[in-house]
Amino acid sequence: TDVLSHHLQRNLIYLDKQINPEDFKDSCLNQSTDEADVETKLSRLCEKDKVLRMQEEKLQQLHREKHTLETAVLSASQELGEQSSSNTAATQSLVQQRDVLQSGLLSTCRELSRVTTELERSCREFEQLEADVTLARTNLLEQLEALGSPQ
Repeated sequence: TDVLSHHLQRNLIYLDKQINPEDFKDSCLNQSTDEADVETKLSRLCEKDKVLRMQEEKLQQLHREKHTLETAVLSASQELGEQSSSNTAATQSLVQQRDVLQSGLLSTCRELSRVTTELERSCREFEQLEADVTLARTNLLEQLEALGSPQ
């Protein structure tokens, strides 16, 4: 017991010499700040992940819509080519229908372009956040190791 007590006393003196209380308080404060920083960045990363998923779903929906409109425009154009010119009212209606479909297709293509650009920007932001989280986590682990704290 005396040997153990003496050994612990020597270790305590050694540790006291290695870290003064102010350094310890500063490192604990930095550690708490860094932990909060990591948590904040992780929260932002999760939110950005949700945004990415929503944008990807929107993009898939727009691709389906574009395909449907392309098929409808093609079908209307083929009907116009097959229809006799004697039925002008039906031809006029079909032309109007095709024009509406083409307008919708153009609008969908614009939206598709906009969402694709947003998705690309969001992906870059996500990758940057991911790198920031990795760096902050590494820094925090290094601080913990320097303090001798268990991870």
